[in-house]
Order: sequence, then structure tokens, then C-alpha cells
Amino acid sequence: MQKQTLDNLILNGEDYIYQGNTLINGTIEIINANLIISGNLTIYGNVNIKNGSIIVSGLLTVAYDANISINGGDISCGSLDCNHINITDGDIWVNGRLNAINITSDGNIEVGLYSNVSYINCLNYLINGDNDSYTIKAIQDIYILGYNDSYDLTAREILV
Repeated sequence: MQKQTLDNLILNGEDYIYQGNTLINGTIEIINANLIISGNLTIYGNVNIKNGSIIVSGLLTVAYDANISINGGDISCGSLDCNHINITDGDIWVNGRLNAINITSDGNIEVGLYSNVSYINCLNYLINGDNDSYTIKAIQDIYILGYNDSYDLTAREILV
């Protein structure tokens, strides 16, 4: 599989598509565009997106001291490892594992296999597998279909 390394990535009105693993040593700025990676994506800087999405077929990793901030877009990936995520007008879809410290979203968070997040604020929190999260606050519903080990669950409807 091909590999590429970039210092920074700035997209404005044009999608970026790459087949292979990608390493970005700096920041990502996206306006009215999408970042699509077939492979793994590792980011060592902050991610700021306005009207765009990140789509990664493999593992999306963001450095422990960096943040993802999206206004009007989604994250869709195989697995996600990022400490701080803030999404307005968007959703998070993770096919495999989700690891994070703090997620704030006015949309849905859906995880296929396993979720481990300290604090979650969202519209709906849907886990098809196991959940090991500390505090979950959903405006609407929380559905956890596997094992659950959470300290504080708050929602309109909770199915565990």
C-alpha cells in the first residue's frame, strides 16, 4: 500500500482523495471540501472543517494534544482515536473502535464494535457492540447493544 507524508493540508472547494496510508505532521483546514483516505490517516495537528467531512477506511488517529472541530460535516472511519472532538451539524460513524476523552456533537454518534469515551454530549448515542464510557448525555436516545460499563447515562430513552 502506498504511503504519503504531508506537512499541512488546506482544502478549499476541492476534495482530496488518496489511496494509501497518510501522515499529516501539521494542521488540516478544510472549507467546502472532503478529505477521503483509503487506508489509515494519522494527524499531528488540529483539524478545522467548515462544510466538509473526513472519510477514512482504516484507523483515524489524531495526536493527544490536538482537536477535531467540524461545523457542517461528518466523520466516517474504520476506527477513531482522538482526545477531543467538537461537531456542529454533523455525525460520527465508526465501524470499529472509538477511543476519545471528550466528544461534543449535536448529531448522532454510532459505533460498530467498541466505544471508550470519558465524556459524551450528543443527539443520539448508538453502540452496536460494547461500551466503556464514563458520562453520556444524549438529547434523545442511548442504545448500547453489548456490554456496558458507564458511570452516568442521561437520555430520553436508554436501552442497554
